[in-house]
Parts: sequence; structure tokens; C-alpha cells
Amino acid sequence: MKKRILLVLLLSVLIISLISLGSAIEIKTQKNDFSKLETFQATITGNILENIDKEDVGFYRDHVQIPLTYDVIKFNNTYYIFAILPITERNYSVKISQLNYRENNQVKTEDVEKVFNVINETAPFNFFPGFVITNQDFKIKLSNNLDSPTTISYTFENTSSSINLDASENKDLTISIKNIKQTSVKTLTLSQGDYNYDIFTYIIPNESDTT
Repeated sequence: MKKRILLVLLLSVLIISLISLGSAIEIKTQKNDFSKLETFQATITGNILENIDKEDVGFYRDHVQIPLTYDVIKFNNTYYIFAILPITERNYSVKISQLNYRENNQVKTEDVEKVFNVINETAPFNFFPGFVITNQDFKIKLSNNLDSPTTISYTFENTSSSINLDASENKDLTISIKNIKQTSVKTLTLSQGDYNYDIFTYIIPNESDTT
């Protein structure tokens, strides 16, 4: 009887392990519903064998690729995908074509796709880029999507402030890194109303700035 129980337990552990190992590589987002003109942010991780280039990533509507402002950045084996979404409400997808990766000790090459929705609501603002690697002060382009002025709050390190944008205005937000003396990952937070975003920034201070 004890041997049978032990065998069942071992089989259960094995099945759970196989399920964990068999989970497919996927594009991850914090939500599936996005607003019009919102900044889309996604990540993909795994045992990816070949670099994902910008040309490998595309956005689609009804299986037809559409032109968007977007980019792809790799950092610490994670790929960050960000884009300014269209103004048309409907279903879309982001696809990485012919992704080469290893899973369960097998090499696979296939398209990896994530379906998401653009709903009937307009984001008050968007930003670009969605990830920063820099050794100097950097800029984030902010765009007011509203027909009225708006204020965007931001926090970086120990500094919190805000920036005003007129109706439909585009403006650069400049972030100083002069007080950062060590290579590190920092977070720039942007917010307006119910819309909150984190932009990861990998800071590499110049040697002259650290002395």
C-alpha cells in the first residue's frame, strides 16, 4: 500500500514538472484591453536561440500588417516590445515571425502571436520609447491625445514632478541621471488619472560622472 502511494506521488510530481516544462513561450502583457492611441508594452522571455530584430516583429489587423511606431529592445534575456496603438477600435495582434527557441530540449521555429483589443476609449497620453538604455540624460516623447490641456505626473528616483501639455501637443520630458553613480536599473513612472506606466531604464554612468 505504501509503495502504491509513493508511486502515485512520484507520478504526480512528474506530471506537474512536465506541465511546467511544456508551457509554451509567449508574449506577455499586463492587460488584454488597451485604449486608443495608448502605448502598448509587452515582454517575451525564454530560451530564445536567435536575437529578435525589429523586422521580426509586426502588428496586424485581420492578418494584415499595419504600420505603427514601435521598437524592440533586449535586456537581460528579456525582449521589450512597445508601440503607439492605432485610433481604430477593434482586435489586433502582435506577432514575432519565425522565432527560434528551445523548449523541452527541442529546437522550435514558429510564429509567436498575442491577440489584444483596442477598446472605445482614448488614452489621455502616450509615450515613446518604452524602455531606455543610456549613459546620459535621456528624453521621453509625450503626446497629449486630448483636445484639451493635460498634466502628466512623473517620478524618477527621489524626484516627483509634472509636465503640462497643451491640447494635442507633443513634448519631450528630459530626465537627468547626474546623481546616479552606479550602473543600475531604475524606473520612470508616468501617470495621469487612471493611466499609470512604468518605463524601465538601464543607466550606465560615464566614468567621468562617477568620480
